Order: sequence, then structure tokens, then C-alpha cells
Amino acid sequence: MQSELSIPLSEVVTKSFDALVYMDRDFHIADLDLRTTDIFGYDRVELLGQPIDMLLPSVYRLNHQMLMQGFLEGQQQEGRVGKSFRMITGMRKSGEEFPCYGVIFKFTEPRQDEAVACILLKELSGIVRLQRSLEASERNFNHGQKLALIGSWEFFIHQDTLFWSDEVYRVFKVDPANYEPNNQDFLKLLHPDDLERVQALFDNSIHMRTPYNILYRVILSDGTTKLIQERGQTLFSESGEPQRSIGTVQDITDMLDLLPQLTEYSRLIK
Repeated sequence: MQSELSIPLSEVVTKSFDALVYMDRDFHIADLDLRTTDIFGYDRVELLGQPIDMLLPSVYRLNHQMLMQGFLEGQQQEGRVGKSFRMITGMRKSGEEFPCYGVIFKFTEPRQDEAVACILLKELSGIVRLQRSLEASERNFNHGQKLALIGSWEFFIHQDTLFWSDEVYRVFKVDPANYEPNNQDFLKLLHPDDLERVQALFDNSIHMRTPYNILYRVILSDGTTKLIQERGQTLFSESGEPQRSIGTVQDITDMLDLLPQLTEYSRLIK
């Protein structure tokens, strides 16, 4: 009897998944591909006829059997092992656990090897490592900005869209959960005596295609005045159109208290 799947199996395996395992009604491995042996570290003969849950850590096996039983007895043809693309945990012969994503398909009729379903697996170890590395880099980046009181920003000119790093919110004392940065609201933070100068310098930097460095004051919602140093530049398209501006802001208010000490120190070392 020929088995049927709701989608072309060879296309799915080739393009999307790393391993293929066939399972019989008793939840034993009826067949597998070579990539399965590579991922799990077993020889083919070590896996054939063995319970499929040997590929899982023991803590998950009972729940896995219940899920498989419910799937085989149900009406649906396709099921995802886990929920909404959540990771599951596989276990190699060495005992090493690793994250993966699995999809199970039920055959309309058993294969000649008595397989009634196949499981497609996608190993996620590399993706998880990359995600954790990026998360660590982001934490380090935010921590460094917090220590230096420096935040970064990006302004998409044609879309009039502004993005702030976490430290910019802290510098301007606004809650990122309740505030969406935009250029008009930012200009309202500027001290009235500095507004025209800041706008003129920004416009001139775009016209001249040069970076800028400026000091200005902001008045926060609690009435506090801060002194800000901003550096920025604008990036242009190949046709010469301004696309986006990037830059940093630094709260240097506390540095004003150090000016007398720095002036005296400068006098002493000369």
C-alpha cells in the first residue's frame, strides 16, 4: 500500500528540516535517514526498532507518549511537536541535550515497514547560540550606555520615524512603555533659547553632508534642565537623497560641577 502525505515530503525534508524518522503504531523507530544518525550520534542499527522516545531526555518521555497516542488516534493529519513553533529538547547518544523543532505527519495508510507517521526535525542549537549571543551583546551594549550616560538614536527622514536606545529614554526621563519617540515631541524638549540653533545646525549638516557636534539644553517633564551633548550624521542614497540620520546623546550636566577642578588641574600641570 502506498502512503500519502498532505505535502510533498521530499521537498520539506530537503529545504526545511535536518532529520527524518518514521514511527510505527507502537511508537518504535521503523526507518530513518542518515542525517538523523549524524544529529543524534547513533548508528542506524542502534535506532531501528527502538522506542522513539529514546531520542528525548527521560523527563519528557511520558508526556511525549501521551501526545503521540492522542495524535495517532485523532483526526488531524499534521501536528506540531510542541506549541506554536516552541522548541522541544532532543538527546544525543552522548547524553547531550539540544533544542529542536519537530513536525509529525500521519500517513493515510501504513507503509510496508509498518510506519504510520513520520517526524521531521530541525535542530536549533546554532540558532539558540546566536540568539543568546545577540541578547548578551545587547545587554552589554545597554549596560555600557547606561554607565556612560550615552544613548543612541536613529531617525528615518522620509518616514519621519525616530528610534531611541534604552539610555535615551533614561536621559530624557520618559517611560518607553508609554512613550513613542518622534521628532516633534523631541523638539518640544529643547530649551526655547536653543531650539532654533539646534534645528539650523541639523539642517546645515544635511546640506553640507557633514557630521555635527552640538551642546543644548532640554527641559524635562519634572522641570529639570539638563545639558546634552549630541553628535550625529546623515546617511545618503546613491542618488544623493538623505535617508536617515544616526547619532548619540550624552547627559553631561554633572560634568559642569567638575569644570572648576579641571581648570585648576590644567593650570597646575602647565
